[in-house]
Amino acid sequence: KDTRVLPAEWQAMLVRGAQRLGLKKWPRTRLSPHVQTPALIGLIKPVILIPLSMLSGISPAQAEMLILHELYHFRQKDHYLAFLQEITEILFFFHPMVWVIGKYLRNEREKSVDAWVVNHSGQALLYARALLELAEKKQAVYPARVAASHSKSNLFTRIKLIMTMKTNPIHPGKKMAAFLVLLASLLSIAWIGPSATLNH
Repeated sequence: KDTRVLPAEWQAMLVRGAQRLGLKKWPRTRLSPHVQTPALIGLIKPVILIPLSMLSGISPAQAEMLILHELYHFRQKDHYLAFLQEITEILFFFHPMVWVIGKYLRNEREKSVDAWVVNHSGQALLYARALLELAEKKQAVYPARVAASHSKSNLFTRIKLIMTMKTNPIHPGKKMAAFLVLLASLLSIAWIGPSATLNH
């Protein structure tokens, strides 16, 4: 809703990024006033949404790295894994370990993508500054939400890792294996049943 076409310069960044990743097809990418951070959304026809606010205050080099970040999520099929994870969290909402493991998997996905971007750009400081700029813009729009969440501590941890990164990105097969282990564990929990678990 209310999305806009990317400027020509940003379209060129998108094409360069896709070629760099060896992608023959990539998601439609649009500017949106309704998001504060870039996001890959959708399942059948995924779309990359770029915050309209990124047109100001972010350098072209930083914007290109953030676009690369979302394109790498797409290449790694992270939108499929995220969908499966969300379904699992809905089905097994009653178990606290679902949320603990879910948070871990999300952090690992971001760590893997950050590692790739830093490895292929060689600009860890510039990339960290881009993430910080986005966080500041988000806080300006949603100060209460940001203050009440763990996003600040997560951002601090993420930037610290970027600046000290000796990268070892997670292979997609390992991510899928981790998810299957999680799913198998949750199915065994469901077999016992939430009431039996609570009584125990």
